[in-house]
Amino acid sequence: MGRMELWINGELADLGNEAIILFNYAMEDLTNPAIVKNSYTQTVTLQGTPTNNRIFSHIYRADRLTRSGFNPQERTPFRIVKDGDLLESGYLKLDKVDKNGAKLTYNVTLYGGLGSFFYALSYREDGEKKTLAALDYVGDGTRLSYNIYGREVVAAWDALGTTFNRSNIWHTLNFAPCYNGIPSDDFSADKGIFQAEREAAESNAPYDQEVKRDNKTYLPTNFVQLSQSYDEWQTRDLRAYLQRPIVRVQSIFEALKDEATKNGFTLNLDSRFFYDRNPYYGDAWITRPLLNTLELQASSGYVGITIPNAPQITPSTPSATVRLKTDIRTEGSVSIGGSVCARIHIALKNTAGLVAGDTLDLRDYVGDYPSFTYSLKVRAFNGSLIKSEESMSDPSRLLFTWNGKEAVSDNYLDFHISETTNVGWMEIEGSLGGDFTMRSKFDNSKTYPIDYVYLTLDNNTEVHYSGGTSARTGSTITQDDLLTTSGTPADYLLSYCKMFGLHFTYDKFTNTVSIVTRNTLYAGAKTIDIESRIDRSKAITTTPYAFDAKLYDFGVENTEGAFTEYYKRAYGRDYGLHRVNTGYAFDSSNKDVMESVIFKGAAMVLARGRYFNRVRQSNKNVPSIFLDAGHKVTYVNPENSGDSFDYDIPTINRDATIEYINSTYKSYDSTPRLQFCDEENAPVDGEDVLVIYNGYQAYDIIISDDDPAMFTEFNEGVPCWILHDVRTEYPLPKFSRYTMSGKKINVSLDFGIPAEIDIPGITHPSGTTVYDRGWAKYLADRYNVDTKVVKCNVDWRGIQVGEHLLRNFYYFDGAIWVLNKITNHDITGYGTTQCEFVKVQSKANYTYGQNYDI
Repeated sequence: MGRMELWINGELADLGNEAIILFNYAMEDLTNPAIVKNSYTQTVTLQGTPTNNRIFSHIYRADRLTRSGFNPQERTPFRIVKDGDLLESGYLKLDKVDKNGAKLTYNVTLYGGLGSFFYALSYREDGEKKTLAALDYVGDGTRLSYNIYGREVVAAWDALGTTFNRSNIWHTLNFAPCYNGIPSDDFSADKGIFQAEREAAESNAPYDQEVKRDNKTYLPTNFVQLSQSYDEWQTRDLRAYLQRPIVRVQSIFEALKDEATKNGFTLNLDSRFFYDRNPYYGDAWITRPLLNTLELQASSGYVGITIPNAPQITPSTPSATVRLKTDIRTEGSVSIGGSVCARIHIALKNTAGLVAGDTLDLRDYVGDYPSFTYSLKVRAFNGSLIKSEESMSDPSRLLFTWNGKEAVSDNYLDFHISETTNVGWMEIEGSLGGDFTMRSKFDNSKTYPIDYVYLTLDNNTEVHYSGGTSARTGSTITQDDLLTTSGTPADYLLSYCKMFGLHFTYDKFTNTVSIVTRNTLYAGAKTIDIESRIDRSKAITTTPYAFDAKLYDFGVENTEGAFTEYYKRAYGRDYGLHRVNTGYAFDSSNKDVMESVIFKGAAMVLARGRYFNRVRQSNKNVPSIFLDAGHKVTYVNPENSGDSFDYDIPTINRDATIEYINSTYKSYDSTPRLQFCDEENAPVDGEDVLVIYNGYQAYDIIISDDDPAMFTEFNEGVPCWILHDVRTEYPLPKFSRYTMSGKKINVSLDFGIPAEIDIPGITHPSGTTVYDRGWAKYLADRYNVDTKVVKCNVDWRGIQVGEHLLRNFYYFDGAIWVLNKITNHDITGYGTTQCEFVKVQSKANYTYGQNYDI
């Protein structure tokens, strides 16, 4: 009969004559096809022999203090061996100890390898739960961290679509532009500042340059009190820290591989699903909470730099448009509302041995007509204009003095402001063409190539924000801040596999866990004739397929949103749900098949409103929110900053020209986005929504940071909108619940096709949903009226019984079956074992039932 051995934590347990180890294996719960079953579980009763008492460290004694040995709070490894062959391995859990007189018994549950694998992804050694923040995403122990600025968001977007590289933080973390509603918490959504780097006559402001009152001249500041609260899409001001953070699914799986290795496992991924071009994997991301809702360890940063593209001019790109803007300070330290503005430099690499005192002429020397244009205007917060000391006699030339004392190799060209008491912005704007060079003012034949142009901040001072610890411009965002989740890595892994109908297999000899599609699971299946192995002397029970509800709902819980809430009221079910009518007429209830899935859904909508346009009035480009009345701008007396008043800004004139962003559907946005706001346009939680990166679309927005002007006395240090009529389109990434070609959906993350989609002109063909691609054929086979479940006893002599038997087809009684369950198999005996089989209508529904080929 062979010798059966149970090894607990490396020690041979005493099985005795009464201990019976029975083996149970199950493919799935027939009433819930998305349940992931462990490979093996069994409850065993061990006698309180001296050997077993020692293994369990005499835990039954009340006076025992746990200092070493067996710890019931930790997973204890076990192995089951017969005649030297490993049958099962995993971890053991002590359920209870019974003492009846002198008799002592230990009731323990043995969990197979998959259970141990999931446990390792759920708990640390100290028993605390792991979160996504516990994983190593880079692969060398480096923790992810960044400071949130507009330039960082742009760098993240520039990394999209490039070859996956774990060392690139933006291949793991990124930002999804979504409809997040009107910002809450520390944000004045009913206030704004104009970008005041231009004189009023040249600005976008829809008001006059100056106002006369009592023989005094008043100039407009850049501060505007708006008539209502606006969101980022209405102002087209996308503040960096208000963009939705996301984490990449592929990065999580790569980190899970490493985590598995640390715990003695190998994690293999099926290449038929886990490949770069599969949108469900290679382009899939998971949304995280907005940064301004996080509780940060520190709330501080540097304010003032607003350079979305961090532009550089190099010899390889001689033709470029440069627009550099930042705050500046003059001599000394000028503090504004807790922030200190910094001095700005243009930095040119000294490749030609320039010496201090050289006066240089910066221009384009291609042909006789220089194409470089230059302007330097600085506006203080009170609206006065500060003149530059630099020569501006020729609009195509910029004269300045080289200061060779600033650095050894990278020297600076300093711009100095004549008035040292005011602080403002500086903008350098020009179009560069051809071979852009520097030349000496006095020797036009001497050329100094410009290797690069960039900005530096001198004596940059940290800003400590008041009013909470939420993220603001420059705040440090850590891996722990962003990826500390309510669910464990095991929860995310199980949820992902449940959604897409993926299976786990376990090789107990190599501790290898494989995640495979159903197609792969049955790809190597044999069809085994067991006609002669059926024990017909015992009961054979045949039942229809084991339904327990009439309606099976396939879908995930939707995050709250205006359209999803409307949809649920209108149709009585969630947006994106697929409902299967099993035909079971004896129960009218609904079964939520994906109930335990941690991911959420969200509606894609195309926002509509009067602000999705461009307005031009009196030869000025005007932000479209000035279609509304009631806005007020603050005017000040330049000779007495305490002398100020608010002045009504007139609405757009009737003769203004309106150009719609979406020429097909006027007053609509041009790109559908995820909706994370309610019917009052207030933000809602948008965490754990699966999205797909779906390329770029040009969009007229600015990616901005908090500006020093927000720290003036006018706004008391609270951030607000930057009002700017954008005329430069930026490639904005699209993160969707689907991929599209034109207006046609190709691949969807929803299980069902919504009855109504809040996007004009869109089409959603069948065959595109998660249910269509991962579940439809398989469940059509299961839910067929001719599908039967048979329970019978099988003689498995000569065949090694294990989880692998669940992956074959079987023939008996003139039909093809799959084995779903093996119950209480006694490897030490010679009897038959009860098994559960499900009739197969077509093997192709198992071997080719999923379609994840893109």
